[in-house]
Amino acid sequence: MSAFERWSVRLASLAVIVTGFALLWFQYGVESPDPFAVVNHPLQIWALKGHVLAAPLFLLAIGFITVRHIWRHVVRGVRPGRRSGLLTALSLVPMIASGYGLQVVVSEGLHDALVALHIASSVVFTVGVGFHLVLMWRYVRTTQAETFGARVRMKEEPGLEARDVRGGARAERRERRGARPISPEASR
Repeated sequence: MSAFERWSVRLASLAVIVTGFALLWFQYGVESPDPFAVVNHPLQIWALKGHVLAAPLFLLAIGFITVRHIWRHVVRGVRPGRRSGLLTALSLVPMIASGYGLQVVVSEGLHDALVALHIASSVVFTVGVGFHLVLMWRYVRTTQAETFGARVRMKEEPGLEARDVRGGARAERRERRGARPISPEASR
């Protein structure tokens, strides 16, 4: 995943999560002193507008990473972050469907059911994204520390350099793909 894709998903997710939970708070956590008020708080309208404007950007960002990140990791069976990633990806379906349904449904009973589904799937998405980011951050830090340690150990042995580690990894990937092996001199 490129840096642009990573940051677009993070920022769009943050925008949708913040505006969504602000809207949730204004709708159900605040009570208006005026019994005839349409909104419970003056900022409720802005939270709704922000949420509706951030949602298409969020969908675009999710579209960026669907094939190159989500699908690729599912097909290849990548283990780190698999459960949290799948939980987050699967929660997108009811969250998106109920979000769009809320815009067009006029039946009060169906509207209430969609609101409950949207809130529940949004909470699952938010928790899943949080876990996924923390787990991946820890995995990357651990991997970087191990790689750094391997490079230091290899530098201590005469005749080996840090780039020898990467060359060996490339050769291993080629062998797994079934490509013909390349001599170590050609991989440098």
